[in-house]
Amino acid sequence: LRTHGLSPVVGRGGDASIWDLDTRRKVASLDGTRLSASSLTALADGRHIALGTRTGEVQIWNVLTAGRAPGGWQGDKHAITGLAFSPDGAWVGVGYEDGDIEIRTAAGKKDRQVTVSLPSHLTFLPDGETLWVDGYQSTKAFSVTTGLPVPTSAYPQGARSISTAGDRAAYVKYNKAYRAVGGAESPLAMEGKATSAALLGEDVYVSRTDGTVLRVPAAGPAVEVGGATGLRQLVASEKG
Repeated sequence: LRTHGLSPVVGRGGDASIWDLDTRRKVASLDGTRLSASSLTALADGRHIALGTRTGEVQIWNVLTAGRAPGGWQGDKHAITGLAFSPDGAWVGVGYEDGDIEIRTAAGKKDRQVTVSLPSHLTFLPDGETLWVDGYQSTKAFSVTTGLPVPTSAYPQGARSISTAGDRAAYVKYNKAYRAVGGAESPLAMEGKATSAALLGEDVYVSRTDGTVLRVPAAGPAVEVGGATGLRQLVASEKG
């Protein structure tokens, strides 16, 4: 995703909004999401996001218009705690608070199900076939075609909010934010506790427990660029 983008965020109260990282201002709230949004992820086209709700629904939203887009489905009635689309858009991983993880096609058709205790963050590896799940005191990877666990050391134990671009990645591990290039990990030079990370070009945007957002360049100091009260999840999407 390119670095002149809009950033959708979810607050602790369950409301979702869109921020412009260039102007550091909130540009829109997603109508109807107040008290219901629980997880979100950017789609590969960079212009849409998928939002999971506390009632198990997956909604598709257009970042540029802040309006609902075609697609989405009603899944399990439990709150969605993790959501991820494969890089090619063919597969979707949906994690629920009861521990169930559904592997669905892009159209929302349920294909198979696996279980991880309290899944909190899901992401697909660049191969598009492996779903990475960070759960309570465990991290597992599954093949989406078989539903079986597969060994992987792509990311360290406890990595969550993983954002990737080629051989580069950014993620949060035990409230600290990291940048990795070719598998070589380095902590970001920043203060405070991190809650999520988004990789945009050479920069990493990090949300902190106090609701602020930092831009951490590849070289140079971190800069506060905005934030929102109660912000707990940040993803990135291109503006145009």
